[in-house]
Amino acid sequence: MEVRTFKKFIPPVIVATPRDFTTNINFDVWGTFNFSLDGGATWSAIVSGQPYNVSGVPSANIVVKRKVDGITRISFLNKNYFSSIKIEEEIGDIVMGYGMFQGCASLTSLDLTKFNTSAVTNMAEMFRGCISLTSLNLSSFNTSAVTSMVGMFMGVLLTSLNLSSFNTSAVTSMQRMFRDCVSLTSLNLSSFNTSAVKDMYMMFRNINNLTSLDLSSFNTSAVTTMAEMFRYAASLTYLDLSSIYAGGVTTMNYMFDGCTSLVCITNLNSLAAGTNGGTGFTQNMFQNTPALLKPNATDQANIVAGANWYNGSACP
Repeated sequence: MEVRTFKKFIPPVIVATPRDFTTNINFDVWGTFNFSLDGGATWSAIVSGQPYNVSGVPSANIVVKRKVDGITRISFLNKNYFSSIKIEEEIGDIVMGYGMFQGCASLTSLDLTKFNTSAVTNMAEMFRGCISLTSLNLSSFNTSAVTSMVGMFMGVLLTSLNLSSFNTSAVTSMQRMFRDCVSLTSLNLSSFNTSAVKDMYMMFRNINNLTSLDLSSFNTSAVTTMAEMFRYAASLTYLDLSSIYAGGVTTMNYMFDGCTSLVCITNLNSLAAGTNGGTGFTQNMFQNTPALLKPNATDQANIVAGANWYNGSACP
């Protein structure tokens, strides 16, 4: 009887031919993936695991290693099969963080401690749609050069977010920055310098589990739109607007619409200079705020004069 022996199968390491990607990198191979971007500088990434495990759960992991400096953008856009991403060596040439992790819906672990962001100017939609993240440590982020944070955390389902290390002095737009962060119960913006910000459209829209929001560090002297800024922030009970000046604002439409738990706004008169050269408040600004005792909405003089709006003794 013939005896047959079998050698253990060792899967080959897949090495992809370096390619030039001008927009997004597609990690569509497993093993060591070499790639080039923006001028031919070469990087490598080690991709391990499989796109999905036997239960259909995304299980691929990626460690990004630097080969040669010079790449200005890297993106994991819509890579739903990654459960963890780690940047292992310091990255110092990235200037575009736009959409970097957008749509990575299965991502539970993200290690960015080696990510040098000192040259990054655009962080728009950087973490948008990262709905599986349970924590996010951005304490190492240098944001001093960033001008856009549009939609940066939009749709992220974290319960707590501490941005106290952020330098936002150069940021001009925070439009939709925290929109649809429906699980947030804690948001630390104590370091925010918003003196250059022009656009706060929908900034906190639909953060419907947040009960308090400290805006004392804000400077809104350059802002031109606050439309829908707090719309559907249904759990907020109190807002102190003493730092919110609206002298240059042209629209505050629906600013507090849907703030159904709001019982107190203090220093509301800081908004009185806003909209069309100081003509007062605008369409549906306080729509659907049933807990807030308001002056007659048709009497603009009373509204502008009202320093505090409150229900009984609800103000702190």
